[in-house]
Amino acid sequence: MEKILVCVDVLEPCRESLHYGVYLAKKLDLPLMFLYTIEPNFTNAELACSFGIGASGCVIEDLVEEQSQKNENLCKKGQRILEEFCAYAKEQGVKECFSMQRDGDLEEILKEYNDQIRLAIAGLKGGGKKNKIGIHTEELVRALNVPILLVNSAFKEIKSVMMAYDGSNLAKKAIEQAIKRPIFKEAKRYVVNVSKDEKASYELLAQVSQIFKEANLNVQTQHLNGEITQALFDFGEKNDIDLLIMGAYSHHWVKSILFGSLTNDILTKAKKPLLLIR
Repeated sequence: MEKILVCVDVLEPCRESLHYGVYLAKKLDLPLMFLYTIEPNFTNAELACSFGIGASGCVIEDLVEEQSQKNENLCKKGQRILEEFCAYAKEQGVKECFSMQRDGDLEEILKEYNDQIRLAIAGLKGGGKKNKIGIHTEELVRALNVPILLVNSAFKEIKSVMMAYDGSNLAKKAIEQAIKRPIFKEAKRYVVNVSKDEKASYELLAQVSQIFKEANLNVQTQHLNGEITQALFDFGEKNDIDLLIMGAYSHHWVKSILFGSLTNDILTKAKKPLLLIR
């Protein structure tokens, strides 16, 4: 059975991710799974290479011991947080909830669960810094072929969503996925296109309207002018949009997603949650 997955960062727990996980598990009537991973320790050989072959064996052993103790503390803290999150979810009416604490590389662990996940959730921003992307974002995008909800603000019920559409194959796939397996069925939908070519923009939006009409789903379309990121945010603010939906790039485009000028701009400046759809 498919599950809602919430990735937990023990160093900076994102309780907003918890609240969205509970909300969506109940909405979609799916089990909720919390996952926390502990990165593997460095080996003595790796530490020796880092500090130079001549590094003192005692120094290396001390560092290994220190790292081992740190991981043990993180493990205990992680278990407490996972138990707390699961208890809260059950109190809020989630029918089935469980947690997993794993040692190893997050990306590889996520790949193991890919076929079991309906939706993944993680905090978008890291360290409380508005221009820093959270540590789980890259691993999630690389490892999973499911919708990924990136949370960056206090929980709010999703009543309206906006899809950014440019006519690309990725955008078309996002539209198809949103229609075939909608997550927010009752939400008010907007599809917007930002372009200097008004005629081409309206043609694209007319195609989108027809696709939604054939699926018996209501949608409002809007052509926007100006700088893309700001135009999207301004429209979202004006129309009280709760969620921005974007097509996620294929795996070899991950670096462009995280560090490319446009998408990085959206990820780092967004004040509302984002849903990446494959």
